[in-house]
Amino acid sequence: DAGPGGAAPGHGGGAGATRAGGAQSLPEPMVRCAECGVHAPKGDAIVAGGETFCSAEHAQRHAARASDRDAR
Repeated sequence: DAGPGGAAPGHGGGAGATRAGGAQSLPEPMVRCAECGVHAPKGDAIVAGGETFCSAEHAQRHAARASDRDAR
């Protein structure tokens, strides 16, 4: 039940959401994927070889390209 506020309890708060204690939650920092340039939440990002990626697939693709360059 959404109730009078519109969003179901614990959902849809966005940047202005407040925690149970009344303190505002801060937005999660975003990081840029070294493979495609998309920004992803830092908590969801994959870190490999000192770089950040939006997915494990992009981390693997980036590593494969780097090893191809090293082989030449």
